[in-house]
Amino acid sequence: MRDITLSIINKLLATTAITTAVSTRVYRAQLPKKPTLPAIVVTKVDDIRPNDTIEAYGRARIQVTVLAASDGLTDNISGLVADALNSVVNTYLTGVIIVSIEDAGAVSDNNPDADTWMYHRDFMVNYR
Repeated sequence: MRDITLSIINKLLATTAITTAVSTRVYRAQLPKKPTLPAIVVTKVDDIRPNDTIEAYGRARIQVTVLAASDGLTDNISGLVADALNSVVNTYLTGVIIVSIEDAGAVSDNNPDADTWMYHRDFMVNYR
């Protein structure tokens, strides 16, 4: 089974600029109850899966959300995420061959009650 989300998480954790910014706080789908910020959450939004033939390709939309205490910091870390993922071409990552990753846009958001800024960035991941 191809686990695109895990592949993306592992790529981020293997990127020095990311771990310098957030340490190992890269989570799947949701944050822990009382998270330390900044942190990153990786979620698979949708997936067009290939047939189980060697030449079949799939396409998944992955959302990477950066959470921090300021808009500037979320924007900066989101840029690091984009740099890390946009550089992946024909690369084997945790059981998946990533053919390419395209940045599909981003939007910032904030939660004033929690004093948290978020930067949501979508990526289209082509894989086989």
